[in-house]
Order: sequence, then C-alpha cells, then structure tokens
Amino acid sequence: MEMDRYSPPKKPEIFNPNATAGRPRAETPALTKAALVEMLFAQVGLNRSQARAMVEAFFEVMRDTLESGENIKLAGFGSFRLRDKVPRPGRNPKTRSDFVIEARRVVTFHATPTLKQMVHLAANEFHTQQKHDRGGRKPN
Repeated sequence: MEMDRYSPPKKPEIFNPNATAGRPRAETPALTKAALVEMLFAQVGLNRSQARAMVEAFFEVMRDTLESGENIKLAGFGSFRLRDKVPRPGRNPKTRSDFVIEARRVVTFHATPTLKQMVHLAANEFHTQQKHDRGGRKPN
C-alpha cells in the first residue's frame, strides 16, 4: 500500500501523566528530545532537521551554563540551581561497611508558583473527571 506523500503529519505522542493513571505501568512515561522535535515539527512548522537543531542547541546552552557554575531561570517555568553538597558519612547496606560520600555539586529544579498552580489545577481537574467517571462513588 502506497502512502500519500501529502497527507498531514501524524500528531506526535505527547506526555500525558493521566493516560495510565490507576493502571500498573512498566515505566514512567517521559517527554523525550525526540518528542520535543516532533512537537516543534507539528506545531511550529519547522522541518525536522531545524527542530532537532533547535532542541540540541537549547540543551547545549543549558549544559554550558550549568557547567560554568551559573543558575538558569526560565520565566513562568522554574529555575535550575546548582547546590554544593558537603562530604558525609555513608554505609553500604549490604556489607554494613562505613565510607565517606564525597562532596559533589548537584542540579536542583524549583518550579515557579505559576507552574505549581497549573499542575495543581490539572491534577484537580483529573481527579474531578475520575470522580465523575465513577458516578461520584468511592472505589471499593
């Protein structure tokens, strides 16, 4: 069967945290770079190579900024902050031997109040819809 060359592109698979709610799942769904490329292709109108270059450039700038020791703030989304952890004692749970966990630098993410509110509202909407789907009854 020959595929129509001029058919509109398929809509990309978009991360939907509610899609598997309540059902066991093998892994947590993730928004991947490939999915971002497909979204830019479908929604913004970039071709795939432009979309891929844009996604790669964005993450390269973020990596370079964090490697240089600077924090990143994305308005309306959140901030990526560097945090230095001090050395601390640790224990291997299997062998029970003590050792020192070395000092290291980690990246933390802090969501803006706007993002937190959007997530909260989406969660409330999801739970309201679930309740409606069950006819307002609590599960057994």
